[in-house]
Order: sequence, then structure tokens, then C-alpha cells
Amino acid sequence: MAGFPAGIPPDCIAQVQGLEYSRTMSLSAVRILFFSLLSFSFQWSDIFPGKNCDHGGFSVITYNVGNVNEAFPTPAEVFEVLITPLPDVLLLQEVRTRDFVAELAALYAQAAGKPVDFEYFQVGNGVAIISAYPFGHRGLIPGTDLYGGGFAVCEINGVHVLLCTVHLPYIPKERDREGQVSMSPGSLIPTVLEEFLADTPRSRLMDELLPWITDHPADSKIVAGDFNTIPFSRVQTVMQRGFTDSLYLKRDYLSSSYRKISMPFGTRADYIFASGELCATESFVIPDSKGDHYPVYARYVWKQGE
Repeated sequence: MAGFPAGIPPDCIAQVQGLEYSRTMSLSAVRILFFSLLSFSFQWSDIFPGKNCDHGGFSVITYNVGNVNEAFPTPAEVFEVLITPLPDVLLLQEVRTRDFVAELAALYAQAAGKPVDFEYFQVGNGVAIISAYPFGHRGLIPGTDLYGGGFAVCEINGVHVLLCTVHLPYIPKERDREGQVSMSPGSLIPTVLEEFLADTPRSRLMDELLPWITDHPADSKIVAGDFNTIPFSRVQTVMQRGFTDSLYLKRDYLSSSYRKISMPFGTRADYIFASGELCATESFVIPDSKGDHYPVYARYVWKQGE
């Protein structure tokens, strides 16, 4: 048969061809499912997200600075990634020490030419917030002891904004020695479908946290971090109760934010969600990283009259 060396039994060739066909059809099914879901969730009003928004606002970056099975980046290396564009608010995950955050904040303040505020939350794998706006109240998000979640409230343009940095539970997956995720179609498809359709540790945790975030007295809210999920998942369904993904219907919606995995579609694990009175006038995945995640950037302004 064409494409196979002479002497290979026909039944072996048929088995190989069958496996290859099954793999191709499985990956095609995943692609079709993604774009079908995108068409169902499409809203024409989101094509021009900034047309009814006020000028001004603030910018946010979320960045998981971890690096599985490799050396973690230094504060200087992280800062190289963030210097363009330099955000007003930086939400970090997998931060190992307070000294790391303090050094990164010092670099940030030097570049910004003004003092900055920061807070390190020693919970789970460590999370942190660095901000050009001074903090008021700050603390741990209730119920995030095992994975990591911290918050701070600051005043931006006269509005009290709740900033939340979160790190949700991992999806179990196989890795090689370098930390690269390697999933066969047989394990990939059930994992993807579970994220779409089932209650997972990630969606259950956000179900528990969302009432606290929603009921917080701050005027506007940002919830960002490593959600360890994929687009269209149950986690996103939970967050849609009053919050919008900064990359919804944007160019990078299906882009990857995790570089140690190869899949037939974008594996964006990192998200910035904002409450309904905020609109993202600009958002994208920063195509540079010193760890295993790519940062996500968004610029927000307030909708007119809200």
C-alpha cells in the first residue's frame, strides 16, 4: 500500500490507518465544537466594546510566573516581559516569596517614576498584587487556602475597585521530564468535555467564591489569574454571572497562554474578568514569557453613565 514499506502485513497497515483516522477525526471534532460554541455565544454588541465607554481607565496584567521542572524567572526577567506595556495593576500567581514581589515592585516603581503599593499572600503557591494605586483594605479571599487567592481595594479615578488574584486547582495531566504536557487524543477529548460539561474542582471553587466577590461593596471588580481551564468551560459559565472575559471575541480569544502544551486549539488558562460596568478597550496575550505562562493584558474604561 502507498506510503508503507514493502513487506508490512496488510492487517498492520489497516490498524495504523485506522488509528490515524481516529486521531484526525477526534481533533477535528474538538475544533468543530469550539467554533460551534463560539457562534452560539456571539453577540454583535461586542464587536465595538469601546463605543459607549468613557476615556481614561486603567490597565491590568495577570501573569503566572511559575515554570514547571525548570528554574523560576527572577524579578528582573519578569519585569523585562512587563515593561511594554507597563500596567497600572499587576496580578501574579505562583510567587514563592515576599522578597520576589518587593524586588519586582521596586523595578516597577523605578520605571513608573512614582511609588507603588504591593501585597504578597503566602497561601497555596503564593499570589501577589502590585499596583500604581494605593491599597485600602486587603486580605485573603475566603475559601482559597489550598490554591491561592488574595484581594486588595484601591481607588481609581474616584471609583473603589476590588482587585482579586486567583490560582485555581490544576487539571490532572501527564508531563515529560521537561514539564511539557503530553496528552493523547484518548485522554485529551474526555478532559476537554469534562471542562465543558461537568462540575470540576475549578468550577465548584468559583461557585463558592463568586458570592463573596459579587457582594463586596466595591464599585467595580476585577478577578484575574490562572484559572487552569480552557475557553467555553464551566468555569467561564460561572464567571458570566456578572463578569466578562477581557478577551471575549477578541483576536486572542483562542490563543494559548500556556507554552508547555501542544493542542489543536488555544489553551488559554489565564483570564481577566471584569464586572459589567467596565469594558475592555484593548486586550491581548503578551507573546513573551520567562516562565511557562504568557501574561494577559487588558485596558479598562467605565461605560458611560455607569
